[in-house]
Amino acid sequence: MSDRSAHAGWVIMNMPATTDTSSRTQSGCLILFGLVFAIPGIAVGVSTIRKLILGAIDAKQVVLGLSIALIFAGAGIGLIVWGRFAARIAAQNRETMARNPDKPWLWRDDWAQSYARAEWKSTAGMMTVIGLGFLVLFVPMMVNLPATLLREHPFQTGLVFLLPVVGFLLVGQSVVASLRARKFKDVRLKLSSVPCVIGGKLHGTVEADFIFPPGTTIDFTVNCVRSYVSRSGSDRTRWERTLWQERQTLAIATDGRTSYAPFEITLPYDAKETDTRNPDDEILWRVTARSKLPGLDFNAIFILPVFKTEASDPTLTAAAIEAHDETLLAGERPKDSKIVKGIAPDGGLLFYFGPARNNRAAIFAGVFGSIFLGAGLFFGFAAGQAFSWILGLIPITLAGGIGLFLLVFAVWLLLGTTTVEVLNRELHIRSACLGISRSSVIPASSIQDFQLYPGLQVGEQIWYDLKLKLANGRSRTAGAGLEKTEAEWLRAELKKALAILR
Repeated sequence: MSDRSAHAGWVIMNMPATTDTSSRTQSGCLILFGLVFAIPGIAVGVSTIRKLILGAIDAKQVVLGLSIALIFAGAGIGLIVWGRFAARIAAQNRETMARNPDKPWLWRDDWAQSYARAEWKSTAGMMTVIGLGFLVLFVPMMVNLPATLLREHPFQTGLVFLLPVVGFLLVGQSVVASLRARKFKDVRLKLSSVPCVIGGKLHGTVEADFIFPPGTTIDFTVNCVRSYVSRSGSDRTRWERTLWQERQTLAIATDGRTSYAPFEITLPYDAKETDTRNPDDEILWRVTARSKLPGLDFNAIFILPVFKTEASDPTLTAAAIEAHDETLLAGERPKDSKIVKGIAPDGGLLFYFGPARNNRAAIFAGVFGSIFLGAGLFFGFAAGQAFSWILGLIPITLAGGIGLFLLVFAVWLLLGTTTVEVLNRELHIRSACLGISRSSVIPASSIQDFQLYPGLQVGEQIWYDLKLKLANGRSRTAGAGLEKTEAEWLRAELKKALAILR
């Protein structure tokens, strides 16, 4: 047995037990949380009705008591029903796993039929539960806030009023997801073969029983994502990091009833396989398909089964795929690139990165920087007033520090400039912002590699940095905040100008 087969066998044999335990634990937790909400809700309702019959409370207290009872009992019963439903689904999944212990791509009914369904239902359900949780916890608190509290503690009161708004927004988003599922019926991603092969071609078609307007295109993105939980206990935070990404724009055809958008993407051999053994550290292959339309936009998410097989080609690495993409550019600057190419006064080849070259990245960095900085100051001052200034420094230092870093990066993208010149097989890099500048000269002989490094990431949008890996072990950034095709074009141009063939 080969090393690859042995590794795959180890992964597959260990997946069912872990998934089984996780599913039962999650369904049990849902039922338990449902009871925690339902029992107090029913008790409050019975108590309110009893006091109403006895005439012991006024109309305002009756409305408040019954509202709290309905919110808690409704949320609790909903969680219990969802938990029982999840338990049945988990039992069916266990049976499927037992029938195909060595073929995880057959564990979902859609994968077994060579397609992936849109993940609208799971997204809508998650947002509904989280939104209702916010409403259940904070609406009663908001209703019973004393009028004097807003004047005496404006920061804390503002937080109480903010969280129900978040709950309403999440519930509203779940409604939008449900309406989108009704508008775009039977959305699916049909696959030419299952599983999808790492180190091979991914062929498929996005299909929907909906007639797209003529000339409409779909923005299609394939992501290999690591979804993991940091820390433990009550301080658990889930993060997502995109390990690899490829984008395409797909043309749509229709037969008068169903619309089709075919695609073909090469998956790199050195990417990671689908791995859901540990719910706190998963590898997911996620596909998004988006299109701007009148009314509700088309926005579908699919999860793919991606594994190494005997058909995997070890030569199709990420670096090899990027090199192939560079050759397709044929030296042509991407249409939306803000990099200006020209000849310097001393005769060198010049690449100029002007200010405001990536406003979208700058806006994202500025908005999130402001949110982090504001949250750090808000919670810092609140903790300082309630406890001590030492505790207040923790959120100010952590969240505020992240916020300041993002704001500085946003200012750099808006006002900073970079000049990259190739002269006599040397790379001259000069960066400047608000009167502060930095220059360096790098001989071609000291450059070991040109690497695309994912820099800023907001959702699925990634802006790349072009980094030079040097012989002394250090690295130098030749361009920041670039779209992937723009970074690939710049890398190809610099290699050609420096006469670097690797």
